Amino acid sequence: MAEYSTRIVKAIRKYLSDDDWKFSFNEDRGAFEFGLSIKSSIKNLKYTILVRQSFFTVYATSPIGPSPKDEDKMQDMAEFLHRANYGLNMGNFEFDFRDGEIRYKSYIRCGDDVPDAEAIRLSILMPSAMMERYGDGITQILYGSYKSIESLIEKCEDQ
Repeated sequence: MAEYSTRIVKAIRKYLSDDDWKFSFNEDRGAFEFGLSIKSSIKNLKYTILVRQSFFTVYATSPIGPSPKDEDKMQDMAEFLHRANYGLNMGNFEFDFRDGEIRYKSYIRCGDDVPDAEAIRLSILMPSAMMERYGDGITQILYGSYKSIESLIEKCEDQ
């Protein structure tokens, strides 16, 4: 059973409830779970908010990713996500080389404080904004044709 702050859980639960999110909370893991539709070729994300004693981490996981058997796509995706990460201020993309999972992570350190609604809102919206921004590049690597990873990044960042 995970140790987590009930004060942070209460603040996140209040934000999600007040904003009419449909979510579940796993008490054993200290984790909120819900889905979110986005304006991207990825279409939807699976969210997990892991709460711990002095922080919480928000993960937005893509439902699609490369097959680990396709080494070229795995390498192209890794390069794409690393290039996308350069210069990001509030979170980063993560890529699991074992199974091709792609997710965006934001992190809020609370210390002894309870996060306010704005901090919670930004921690949830930032991953979806980044998945919307770079989602078409992700799907181009998986299903489309492209000149180069650099050109995909430029296209995503020029939107």
